[in-house]
Amino acid sequence: CIKKCTMLAEGIGEILTPLTPLTGIPVLLIKPNISISTPYVYKHLKLNELDYHPDNKAVISYIKDNNIKKIAASLSNVLETVTIPENPIIAELKRYLTESGAIGSLMSGSGPTTFGIFENMETAKKAYEKAYEEADKEKGKVVINLLEEGWTVEKIAMVLKEDVETVKKWLQQT
Repeated sequence: CIKKCTMLAEGIGEILTPLTPLTGIPVLLIKPNISISTPYVYKHLKLNELDYHPDNKAVISYIKDNNIKKIAASLSNVLETVTIPENPIIAELKRYLTESGAIGSLMSGSGPTTFGIFENMETAKKAYEKAYEEADKEKGKVVINLLEEGWTVEKIAMVLKEDVETVKKWLQQT
């Protein structure tokens, strides 16, 4: 959200053109705990081997018409061809979002953040709450592993920059 409005990004994301504003569309973003090298993704992108290209003109017209269903159905990101094979968690997140009611999901840019577009805020909130709960369970598994290695709850809290009570809550959820 560099410009805080709907933008068309071209080139390698450096060319930004304002589009008709999209408002009132619930979007849930999930960033897994991984990092992606954007230069690596662009270096390994094989545009000449792609059998499809996003139809930007159609998507721009859907945005102009505020047609959320057509926007969601047209989501496309060629950078996924590089990032997802090496980071399957992104495909899992996209699947989670659609199974949780998103009418479309996509990796943002070169990744790893993934987003889902929802028809209503209630469904988006339920997906968020479930994702948040699952994230706490995963943190609980990490905490258990660290405890088994001899770490104290206090040390874990300090390293994870969380309070001790939060770390204990994660333990209870696993």
